[in-house]
Amino acid sequence: MKLRTWIMISLALCVAAGTAYAATAIADLKGTTPGSRLKGQLKFVDEKTGVVVVGEVWNAPPGKHGIHIHEKKSCADNGMAAGGHLNPSGNEHGFAPTGMPLHAHPGDMGNIEVDVDGHGTLKLHMPELGLATKSRYDIRGLAVVMHEKEDDFSQPKGNSGECIACGLIEQR
Repeated sequence: MKLRTWIMISLALCVAAGTAYAATAIADLKGTTPGSRLKGQLKFVDEKTGVVVVGEVWNAPPGKHGIHIHEKKSCADNGMAAGGHLNPSGNEHGFAPTGMPLHAHPGDMGNIEVDVDGHGTLKLHMPELGLATKSRYDIRGLAVVMHEKEDDFSQPKGNSGECIACGLIEQR
């Protein structure tokens, strides 16, 4: 299913439930190595208790890949300038949709699974994140990093390896 279809379904469900969204943002992921064809897009939709993230990647290596919101607003230096995982409260590493507030970094989105054709999708709710200063964790402008290996949820940051794609969360 295409990203636009997921977004339309998500928005329709929220309208039907009476939820009003304050803001949306997009992170366009690009491969970090020269000549990489890896690309993707994540859409972040603000809601009362966090953000809904819906996204896709293409031309990625098959398998599971850790994906996280990082603390900096840069994808320079092959993604290394993104800094560490978003974790201003000093929480342990985990899976934010089920581990917040104490058992995950706010930026821990887990893994995206890529099929043999290089395509993967992601849909989840990230608690306590937002696209406004009123949010506990305002993620506007921060980097999203897709890693080379699966996030195994070990401490301190999941053993998911180097950055293979990066994009900034930008309101549009």
